[in-house]
Amino acid sequence: MSRATRIATLLVLIFAVASAKGMEPQAGRHYQLVGEPPSEPMERVRVSEFFSYACPFCGDFYPIIDEWAAEYGDLVDNKPVAVVFRSEWEPFARAYWVAVELDAVDDIHGPLFRALHQERRPVTDKESLVAFFAERGLDEDEVRRTWDSFSVQTAMNRADRQVTAVGVQVTPSVVVADAYLVTPRMVGSLEGMVEVIDALVRRHLAEAR
Repeated sequence: MSRATRIATLLVLIFAVASAKGMEPQAGRHYQLVGEPPSEPMERVRVSEFFSYACPFCGDFYPIIDEWAAEYGDLVDNKPVAVVFRSEWEPFARAYWVAVELDAVDDIHGPLFRALHQERRPVTDKESLVAFFAERGLDEDEVRRTWDSFSVQTAMNRADRQVTAVGVQVTPSVVVADAYLVTPRMVGSLEGMVEVIDALVRRHLAEAR
């Protein structure tokens, strides 16, 4: 069975279970409250996905949450946030924000996860990451200029502030509607995370799907 087929099958099972149970997430059990919950129905719900390319579980999680978010279309604003929990993660976070700045996330995001965790390639520092961008068809000089740019550093700083504000300590972690922190430790699995996230999103959408 292909990876794509496994993901699709998994999503069907997740939503079938959620529907059957009529799941209603509980604070302290399924999520941690880290902000003021929205008081009115929302036209669009922000879902912030805190990750690092250094985290193999993030590599497993991102296609699952991407598939889930795609089902909601414009009703969900799915925003990956690259984080730095230790010094060796800094080049990975910077690489993500460079990809955002160059509008190259589709070219870099999945391929970099695969290069690191499936192909076991040593793509771990600035030079090897710049070379990886070049392999994927981006201009090396432009990548180098962007690497240390003000816009990328601003994105790095903003991500650090977000991590501090909501108390993210592990990857992957997800914050829904700037109020609910969901982690695999809370719910026991990546699949359980999506089930909880889905229920929280439905709670606040003006027109739940």
